[in-house]
Order: sequence, then C-alpha cells, then structure tokens
Amino acid sequence: APLSSYDAAMTFYNNSTITIRFGEYNAMHNDQTGNVYPYCGELVLSTTSLNDDGSRYINSQYFDLVEEMWRMNYYGLYINARNYVWRALNDSVVAPPPPPSFREDIINEMTTTVETAIADGVAIQKSQYTTNPLYAEQGWAGAGIWYNQIAQVNGSLIAAAANVPYARTFPAVMEYYRYRNLQAGENTTDDMFSSESRNGMGIPAEVYMDVKIGEALVAINDYWGDSEERSTGNIFIDVVNIIFGTKGLFDMCANADVHPMAQISALGKGLIESAIRNIGFAALGGAGGFLIPYVGPALSAASSFLFSVASIGILLGFILFYLVPFLPFLYFFFAVGGWIKGLFEAMVGLPLWALAHLRIDGEGLPGDAAINGYFLILEIFIRPILIVFGLLAAVSIFAAMIKVLNEIFSLATSNLAGFEGGTASGCGGSGTGGTAPVGSAEWVRGPIDEFFFTVMYAILVYMIGMSTFKLIDMIPNNILRWMGTGVNTYNDQSGETAEGLMQKVSVGGSMISGQVQGALSQLGGVAGGVRQGIAAQNRTPQE
Repeated sequence: APLSSYDAAMTFYNNSTITIRFGEYNAMHNDQTGNVYPYCGELVLSTTSLNDDGSRYINSQYFDLVEEMWRMNYYGLYINARNYVWRALNDSVVAPPPPPSFREDIINEMTTTVETAIADGVAIQKSQYTTNPLYAEQGWAGAGIWYNQIAQVNGSLIAAAANVPYARTFPAVMEYYRYRNLQAGENTTDDMFSSESRNGMGIPAEVYMDVKIGEALVAINDYWGDSEERSTGNIFIDVVNIIFGTKGLFDMCANADVHPMAQISALGKGLIESAIRNIGFAALGGAGGFLIPYVGPALSAASSFLFSVASIGILLGFILFYLVPFLPFLYFFFAVGGWIKGLFEAMVGLPLWALAHLRIDGEGLPGDAAINGYFLILEIFIRPILIVFGLLAAVSIFAAMIKVLNEIFSLATSNLAGFEGGTASGCGGSGTGGTAPVGSAEWVRGPIDEFFFTVMYAILVYMIGMSTFKLIDMIPNNILRWMGTGVNTYNDQSGETAEGLMQKVSVGGSMISGQVQGALSQLGGVAGGVRQGIAAQNRTPQE
C-alpha cells in the first residue's frame, strides 16, 4: 500500500513495528507480505513508547521524512539517483553527476531536520509531564517515588531518537548478489554486493539489464555509505565505536544545563540500546558462523566477542539508567519502613519503659533508666521530617557533584593523555567547549580510551550516588547526637540496604550472560547441522 500518515500506519500495524516495502503490488506475488515484491527494498520503523507524546512525535517525524523523500523529490535525490542508473545502463546517455557538495548538503539538511524534530519532541515531552496530583495523594512517604520518572521520561526520548528507520532488505538484485556471495563463502563485510566473486567465477545473472541495474544500485550505496566512520580493521575498536559511538560520554558539555539525573539516565539508556543492538549482531554472527563455510569460525569468534563487550555495555547502562535513578526511592522507602518499625518497637517496649520509671535514681524526674524512652518518642516524631530533609540534601548534593564531575571529567582525562595548555578544549561554566586542535587531547583520546573512561565514569557516579543518598538514613539515625544522647533503634541496625545490590546484580548478570551465550552456541550448532545436511544433499548423486 502507498505511504499514508503515521497514525494510519500505526493503526494498520496495530501499534507495532511499521514495515515500508518499496516494490510492485500484484496478486501474483502471493508468497510475499501484502502481495508486494520488494524490488526496491524494505524499511522498518520500530515502535517505542506509545504513551509519551514527545516520543511518538519523534517517531512520526521519522516516518514523515521517509514519506517526503519518496514522494517529493527531496532535494534532488530522485534526479541524481535516476542519473546514476541511466549512466550505468547506457554510457552514451548524458546525465550529469551530482554537485561535489551534494552529499554533504543532504546530510546536513537531514541532520538539521532530525535535530529539530528531536528538540520539538523534547519540548512536547516536557509539557506532558507536569505536576502529577497522584504524588500529593501519597503524602510525605511517597516523596522518593517521582525521581525514577526522570529516567523514564528521558529513556523514552532516547529510544525514540535512536529509532532511526533502517533497511531490513536492500533492492532485490542487491540481495541476490549478497546471497550468492554468502553461498560462495566470500567476505560479506567488504563488497558484499559485488557482482563478481573473488575466485574469478562470475556470478551469472539471467538478464543483462539486472547486472547493470545492480551495479548502479551498488554505486549509489557506496556513495552514501562512504562516511568518515570507516571500519578500522580492529574488531575491538569497531565494536567500541558501535556501542559508544564517537561522542557518548564526552558529549556532556552539550547538555550542561540539563539536570544531572537526566544526563546520566540518557547516557545509560543510550548504552543499553546500543548493547542490545550488539547482542542482536552477536546472535546473527553465532548462527551465521555455522551456516557460512570458510568464514564461519571467524564469525563465531566475533559473535562471542560482541556478546562480551555488549554485556559490559548493559551493565554500565543498568547502573546509569536503572540503578542510580532508583536509589532515592530505594533509600527513602527503607527509611520510611524503618520509621514504622520504630513505632512498633515503641509499642512493644512501652510496658518496659513504664517499669523503668520505678528506678528514681539519677538526675531528673524519669531518672537515667527511663530517659532514653523520651528520646525515642522524640525521635519517632521528628524522623519523618528528618527523612524528607535527608532526601532534599541527598538529591541536591548528588546533582551538584555530578554537575561538577561532568564539567571537570574531560579535563581530568585530558591530563592523562596530555594537551596543549593554551588551546585544549573542555567544559566550561557555559557548557561549551572550544575546538580541539590537531594533536590535542581530543585527538589523542580514541575509542579504547572512551571505553575505559566510560567504565570509570559509571563507577564514579555509582559511588557518588551511594555516598550521597545514604544521607536519607544517616541524618535521622545520627541527628540526636547533638542532644548528647543516642537512641539505637531497629532501623539503625538494619544495615546497608543497597550495599549488596551491585554484587547480586553482577552475579546474576554473569549467570544470565553465560546462559544466553550458551543458547547462542546451541543455536549455531543447530544452524551448522542444517548447513551440513544441505551440503550432504547437494553431494548426493541425482537419479
């Protein structure tokens, strides 16, 4: 069906993944989805959050961008693509090539369009999330609930912004070439759409015109795929680039005016999205490694490596996106629970406290034996106020420390690699950084440094969060020492509520990672059995 509005497409696909197939609709293609043969390929737009207006707006803008490119000759795309094909089919056709700056102009225009859509989506998201009356209904005991919503709101925005439409299948003739290269055991990472095999055996095409069209489409694909982010040839660096990108942690300067909790949650969500995508590559590599001869062992080894690095990315993302925004609620929840336990302690100990008044020795009316009971009653009355003050202090100090960390972290890492004192770039008070000259720390710092510095950054943020949010417990537990006394309650002896959380997460994550990696190996074994069966069948003489 032709492209329609985003809402109509969502209704057609029952609010799930939207598939845009470019091809020919014919009842004869009954083996194809929707009776459409994908002569020109297939695009996929995944659905993220349906309840957040800003996220939905960003997804709709991606859909509209695809529609505009297809229908309206977006900045000369159709004309220049047509000229490419014409020149490939007939050398005598006069079809001028695109201007030298055409590619950069289109990329800049699309980048501006996407950035504008994301900025508008952020504004819509902000207007949607206002003060929720439900929070007031929870009373003071629910004061720690809403901090986790910061991660929720930013997570849906990050997921929507990263949800760029992608090509699930290329044009049919290109898919044919790729399939033949896979069968021939060719390297499918470089020139995977080549119409000629490296062993000198040409891949035949039934129609000569298909070969020429395929060459034109491959040339167009190479034209747009010729980006600055090329493969380095080092699998570790390439994987780190996939997971962390070229900015990641070190792009904090661009958002220096954003709440630190939103900053780290956005970074964590980005790591999780990239890591999950990497696990998908690992799964494909694990199965493909057994299916494809010659390059199978290499793909299987790369699959294991991808999964290992992706597991690290998921752990870092878990710390920044799930754990740290959850700490205010976690500590506040246990603090409220400790206050309730103190009430029950007072109820149970009330008869014993009354008996303590029988001892009249010591200073004052109650004496030394019963004085602690009065302090316990005072502590029960003032603990809710102290818990709220502890939450305010913890959140304020945490935000201040993370903001300072974001502003000085680039300087600290630059000092490790060296920099030019007069021109080195870094986050300033305005949240902007200067252009790094050639040879400065910005050039020295590579993907490997970004990988390990991101690990260090996540650990630092976790340590800051644990040390600051402890104030929610520490202030109520220790404030009475200013009165020259201390009343030990059950809450004081409950221990650290989150001290073993990361240890349990690490152990559980290791167990799950091992099981998933084992499942991928089993999947690859099944795929290898299928390949061997097909190969044996092909070797069987035909009667």
